Amino acid sequence: MLYLPSRSPQEDKAAMRGLSDVSEQEPAPQEFTRKWSEVIQEWSLRYGPDVAGWWFDGSYNTKGWDDLAEPYNWNTWAAACRAGNPQSILAFNPGTDISSAFTSLTPQQDYTAGEQNAFEATPAGNPASPGLTWQMLCHLGTSWAKADGPQQSDAAMIAYIRKVNTQGGAVTMDVNVTADGKVYPPHLAQLKTIRNAVRETR
Repeated sequence: MLYLPSRSPQEDKAAMRGLSDVSEQEPAPQEFTRKWSEVIQEWSLRYGPDVAGWWFDGSYNTKGWDDLAEPYNWNTWAAACRAGNPQSILAFNPGTDISSAFTSLTPQQDYTAGEQNAFEATPAGNPASPGLTWQMLCHLGTSWAKADGPQQSDAAMIAYIRKVNTQGGAVTMDVNVTADGKVYPPHLAQLKTIRNAVRETR
């Protein structure tokens, strides 16, 4: 699975210029959507079936993608993602608001972005838009990629994940990773405990 932003890195002026992007508060220019789709397509073709899916962050401003009459839109974006693997699944993140985290921004979306700041939401309590696989994403630490916590006990996480799984959903856990690829030891320990407990119930 690959994580990418929906727009250029806003603090990287060279990238903004190179991709012909503007502030993410403004609609995405067609020149940006063209260039970004070309970059994504190159990666998709390079990695082929090794990429099973994509999760795009920061899809808050959908103007610039919504007009299907324009040459570059949701459909061309999705086609770029699936160029190397037609079976790739896609999610576009509208933000953490519980009213939109499990909704679809486009018919091209396959699963919910599900970004949350606590392990609480469930498929029964917050159903997904029709046609979407229910998935939620939250951090094991007290914030994204933070080297602290875990914020929940092993028992609480196991009970939560079992509940979500029973209701047909999936849970993705964000962890802290060092520059040389080592997962923060308390996070890794909890992941192992969760793995063993979930396997026992299958």
